[in-house]
Amino acid sequence: MSTNEANAAGVVHAGAADPRIRIDSTHTEAGTLVTSVTGEVDQATSAQLCQELNNLLDEHPAMVVLSLEDVPFLDSGGLDVLVNLQRRAHAEHVPVRICAPRRGPTKLLHLTGLDVAFDIYPTVKDALAGTTNAGSPFA
Repeated sequence: MSTNEANAAGVVHAGAADPRIRIDSTHTEAGTLVTSVTGEVDQATSAQLCQELNNLLDEHPAMVVLSLEDVPFLDSGGLDVLVNLQRRAHAEHVPVRICAPRRGPTKLLHLTGLDVAFDIYPTVKDALAGTTNAGSPFA
């Protein structure tokens, strides 16, 4: 994701303590938090991602766009992170949009029925605009 693509005001957080996962976040001028995750989201890395997302939600963004473009693998720990993010954001009236999940994570979201619980977009640009059909890529 390029800075121009997100109209970012600047990087808020970058990186993570565990080298197996990288979390990069920016805020757009409209106050949307765009977070890109790189690496596998599994039992070993999910706690760190959950903590980082909670820290970012403490900043009260207008919306959260979570890019999974560079997440080749997602397990039940990763699903738990997504569900917890959605619950907290919903309680705080913050929309969450997931974008660009690869085939593996997309299939897991579909098999668990969570694909209907999230607004899913093919790109960050589409998620920011909200103009592409959201929902299951299997629909």
